Amino acid sequence: AGSMISVVPPAGFLLTCSMEGALKTISLPGGRPNCIDDPLQLQLREPLTRGTYAFAVTVDLPPQKPQVNTFNIMIQDQYNNIVDAAYGIFGQEIMNMPAERPTLGWSRAEPGQPTMITVGITFREVVSSLQALLIVLPELFQHDVQIPIDVQNYNPRFPLAPGLDWADTQEPDRIKIFLDDSEDVTVIPADTYRFSFPALMPPDVPRKNIWFICLCADRSCKQPGDRQVAVSFPMAGFKLYEVAPESTKVSASPAKRRALPSIFGAATTMLALVVLQLSPDKR
Repeated sequence: AGSMISVVPPAGFLLTCSMEGALKTISLPGGRPNCIDDPLQLQLREPLTRGTYAFAVTVDLPPQKPQVNTFNIMIQDQYNNIVDAAYGIFGQEIMNMPAERPTLGWSRAEPGQPTMITVGITFREVVSSLQALLIVLPELFQHDVQIPIDVQNYNPRFPLAPGLDWADTQEPDRIKIFLDDSEDVTVIPADTYRFSFPALMPPDVPRKNIWFICLCADRSCKQPGDRQVAVSFPMAGFKLYEVAPESTKVSASPAKRRALPSIFGAATTMLALVVLQLSPDKR
């Protein structure tokens, strides 16, 4: 069984797990592991067995994509023998998008009960060339939107599409927020934006408990890997009975929608998501 995870990133990437809030264990066993930042190593309190695991760490990005943009992940036993590994995992493109600090909040986390989900994103600069925001829920989670006003916008500066149909809620595991397309160019002013909607907690959370906020260059985007997605931000999900951080809670009343009469950039620091699949014969 594996008791240590090592991640070797491409040149120019700095993975961090030791700072407060830098490591999200998601589904790693045994609670918070001991960690070393450079190179990244997680010493687990309980060994990994066959199955799927996910965790996330903070990463400082280089200014541009390195020539060799691949990651190596090794799983070692207590004697430092490699018991499973994945080499040459291709990294994502590095986009110049001035968006940062995606947030995820919830009102309650009791199994099988309704909850209010709040997601947020901050734009450091004015942004154009986007047509939609896509919020993707983890497997087992479903939104519980019954009528259009169940989806709330908390900042009137966000250029929502006119009318009541600015939120596409047809798929139970995603919500797409349309921007105003009445002008040739739609501007998102520099600010922080938050949206909330009702959802249903599953009986248990999935091991790959990851939420996404995707910034879409076209309204047809459906999932994080689509070519219409300019940038996608993974967010570590929450455990059953976990209390949401105060910083993710919205105290103001939802804003009345207001359409306003466009640029592109990426956060230099973001969350790096790692999903492990241990082979059946290597446990």
